[in-house]
Amino acid sequence: MFTQTKKKIYIIGSNPYDFFDLTIESIEILSKSELIILSRKFEKTFISTLKKNNNKFIFEDELTKKGGVALWRKILNLFSNYNVISHLCAGDSLLFSNGTKQKDFFESYKIKVQNILGIIEVVNWLNNQNDLLTNRKKNSSITFFEIFDLKKIFEILEFNKFEKLVIKIERNNDLLDILDLIKKNKKIMVKTKIIGKGGFEETKKNIKIKSPNDYLFFIIEK
Repeated sequence: MFTQTKKKIYIIGSNPYDFFDLTIESIEILSKSELIILSRKFEKTFISTLKKNNNKFIFEDELTKKGGVALWRKILNLFSNYNVISHLCAGDSLLFSNGTKQKDFFESYKIKVQNILGIIEVVNWLNNQNDLLTNRKKNSSITFFEIFDLKKIFEILEFNKFEKLVIKIERNNDLLDILDLIKKNKKIMVKTKIIGKGGFEETKKNIKIKSPNDYLFFIIEK
């Protein structure tokens, strides 16, 4: 059994398509980490930069095909050989990467945890498209849904209490449900964008989530 008090994990938010979108703090932490864990879905140039810096890393896809608790248990086992581990997550480490739940999981095993915030991929994509999330002239607002809840989404649409919604979708059934919801509520005038992980190209049809690590951002605008 390892001594947990000496163990620490950093949950680092990142843009998987650009290593240099990492904060200076994140890069410093990675340089001091004994092991880095990330997905094979990260851009090749991102991974090659880690190699150039002689960082030791493991792909989470090789630890388990599942995410969430199944992955965290695999990482927990690695603390038998390492004291400081960094887990690179796509997007913000708290908002869209189960950062709070992951933090609670490791702390329950007396592992120290620090969340390092990163760029939310959908924000980066919208900014590159000159389609900013908020309109300063109108002092507009944005609502994020981290956990899919069709009932709450319906209530927001029904009462028209929104300016822009960003909904993370991880299952095909949820995508079908929200498309059906939009179709049925014809009185709601919205403009939708479905942005897929892996290039964030706007897709209007034939979209499908193929693996547990894939997800979409569904954006609804008034």
